[in-house]
Amino acid sequence: MEKEYVYGPVGTVLTDYDGEHLFLVYGRPGKDPKEVREQGLWLADTLDKIHQEHPKNKYKILVDLDKLMLLRLDDVSRGIYREIIKRPYLKKIAISGDALNYTKILPLLIISRFRRSKIRFFLHIADAYKWLKWKTSQ
Repeated sequence: MEKEYVYGPVGTVLTDYDGEHLFLVYGRPGKDPKEVREQGLWLADTLDKIHQEHPKNKYKILVDLDKLMLLRLDDVSRGIYREIIKRPYLKKIAISGDALNYTKILPLLIISRFRRSKIRFFLHIADAYKWLKWKTSQ
């Protein structure tokens, strides 16, 4: 059963497809560092709520950065996302975006000790689906 969670201020949507696959689509870039942090905290809280509803589930998450023309992550925001990446109930994280997005999130990929096995960046969303072994018919 599909369930959507929406962060209204920027239009970001997190969809839980089947208790195993999550799809995160960012609506627009945050206007300032505070808004970026609030969006990260919303994501952290929402993921925790989903996990509390299904504590035994391990999730694969696809993150689509396509709508973000500008991505600003300060040290506090990077810390929030670093903590999200470390969550044991997130089995695999595939991030899809353009080359500019890649340069902005590269510090998260480098810092993550799970870099190749848990989190990867893709320039093409089809490659992200393939790495997650997620059929796009969902």
